[in-house]
Formats: sequence, C-alpha cells, structure tokens
Amino acid sequence: MSERVETLARMLLSGAGNTACVAFAQETWGLSRVQSYRVLKRSWALIRQDTEESGCDRRALLAWCIDRLQVAVGNALARNNAGAAVSGIRELNHLVGFGVHK
Repeated sequence: MSERVETLARMLLSGAGNTACVAFAQETWGLSRVQSYRVLKRSWALIRQDTEESGCDRRALLAWCIDRLQVAVGNALARNNAGAAVSGIRELNHLVGFGVHK
C-alpha cells in the first residue's frame, strides 16, 4: 500500500490532478473509484506530513501552490472547461485572499 501512496504523491507533486491520479490507480492497479480515492487521500496526508517535517518555507510552498493553480486554470481554459477554470480561480482567491470579502 505504501508504494501506491508514494506513487500517487509523486504524481501530485509533479502536477497531476486528483482525477488523473484516480484514473491512474484504477487502470494500473485495478482499484475501484472509492479505493483509489482512499489511496489518494493517504497520498495528500503523506505530502502534508513531509512538508511539516521538512520545515519547508511557507512562502515557497505558497508560491508553488499559486503556480500549480495557475497552470490548472490555463489547462482548463485550453480545454474549454469553464467550470474547472472557475474552480481554480476560486481556489486562488481563497489561497491569496484577493477579491470581495463579505
């Protein structure tokens, strides 16, 4: 199991999205969608644990997150997927705090 978790964590850190990771797990390991999401959840937990233990500079991590979201929005627009683009922009807004606050 840990090998699968680490594989998906590497994919996530390389810029793959949750959907791509789930599809990979289903196709490669023959997991169900639910099982794939369980492994994915553990992968995100591993990334978080590694980040906290490493003493990673929060500014560098924020810059990386902004970059990944910008790439995701660009990919969504290139695929004419307005819903995904709006979701990425919304996440950017939550992350950096721009926009109208109520």
